[in-house]
Formats: sequence, structure tokens, C-alpha cells
Amino acid sequence: MFKRIIAGIAIVGFLALVAIPLFSSSFTRVVIMDQNESGVGVTSNALHVLDTNSATMVGDTTAIQTATELIDDVVFVDDTAVHATGTTKGAGIMAAATPTDGSIAANDIGMLAMSLDRRLHVDTNIAGHDTGNATIIATTLLDDAPTLIASAATACQDYDKLAFFVSYDETEVGNAISAAVTIEVSYDGTNFLAASFYDYAGGATLQTSETISSDGWYYFWFNKDITAPYLKVTITATNTDADDTLSVAGYMAATK
Repeated sequence: MFKRIIAGIAIVGFLALVAIPLFSSSFTRVVIMDQNESGVGVTSNALHVLDTNSATMVGDTTAIQTATELIDDVVFVDDTAVHATGTTKGAGIMAAATPTDGSIAANDIGMLAMSLDRRLHVDTNIAGHDTGNATIIATTLLDDAPTLIASAATACQDYDKLAFFVSYDETEVGNAISAAVTIEVSYDGTNFLAASFYDYAGGATLQTSETISSDGWYYFWFNKDITAPYLKVTITATNTDADDTLSVAGYMAATK
């Protein structure tokens, strides 16, 4: 800023930007002149000259435009964009190798973690797994009729682990009551095949049936390597009649 009084007229500020083209159409000289005066004395004057090559400027702006478009290529609208092989672009994801800060606070943005040989760190034991706990056999009294109860075809293919509980409560008058527990699997929910299972009594030995003869609970589970869309649990009583009865129920515990 400057201020000068000339013939009673105050003139404040002076800045000039002059572009002087040279003989070459691809070369321009930009001259910037500024002056700062106070009162009647000039305190500073400056002349700035900037040469610009138009070809270089065009190249730079084109590169900037291309870089901006490449960034935009990896931004998609949720549930709208469609993948195209050989065309769709993505950004690389990096991970920190064995990070020393093992935890972060809620809502913090955090890096993925990996081992020194680049294996991604994952946790298969995160709390809150989806469960499939269900009553597959409602409490039923077995006597002279019926003498057995079977669960409906139960979908089980979506679960990684399957276990079962059977409750047993007998009322004996003259007969020694017992019940056999079996399990079957099916592809279509209609045609079933006998399957084996594990329990604590058998240890590592597969069981095809388990006989229960005292009040309480029986627990057994599927081999995790078994894959079948449907299963069915059957409880078959022995020596029940109108007086000698058996109350049973069945439950499935499953996790994904």
C-alpha cells in the first residue's frame, strides 16, 4: 500500500500485472510491478519478472487432471457400481507388521496387522458369533404310545459347530426304562441316513447310538468335518407303558 497527495488528490495503492508476449508463441513473460509509498516519500519499489513456458504449464495441468481422475476411479457408490473385469480399479491395502500397539479405542481408525512373512492377522474367536440354539424336540411323554419321538428335519449346514442336549426324566412302576439316542443326516430333508457322533463317555470313539437309563442330561456333538444340509435326532424308549413313562426333550446348540 502507498499513499501520495498529488494536487490535493489522494492516490492509494498501486499494483500492475503485465504479460509481455515474446517472439515465441510458447513463451510468455509476466511482469509484476508493485510500489509502496507513505506520505510523500517512496519507501519501497519492486519489479518482479516471471518467465513461463506455456507447453510446460499445459503438461503440468494435464498431469494434475489425470492424477485426479485416477483417484476418482477407485471411488464407488454403495450397491450401485458394478465390477468390470480388466476395467474396474482398486487401491492397494497395506498392513502394519506385528504392530506394538495391540489395541485401539472405540471408533478409532486402525491399520490392519500382519506377520513378518506377510500373513494377515485374523481372529476366529471374536465374541458375538451367530448362534443357532433351538429346541428341536419339545418336551414329550413317552409311554405305550408313542414310544419314540424324532425332531423335524433341522437345517444345519450354515453352522461350524453342532452339539445336542437331551433331557431324560423317567417314572418307573414295574419296568426298567431306558432310551436310545440316534442322529441322522439328509441332503434333501426327506431321505435320511444314520450318522455317528461323539460324547464324553466315548471320548475319541464315534458313537452310533447312546442308551440313557437315569434321570439327567445327555450331551453329544457332531464331528466338525461332517457337512450335511439337514439332521434329525430320534429318542426311542424301551419298556415304557401306561404306568412306566419317560419325559424327554431335545435341544441343538450351534455356532457359525
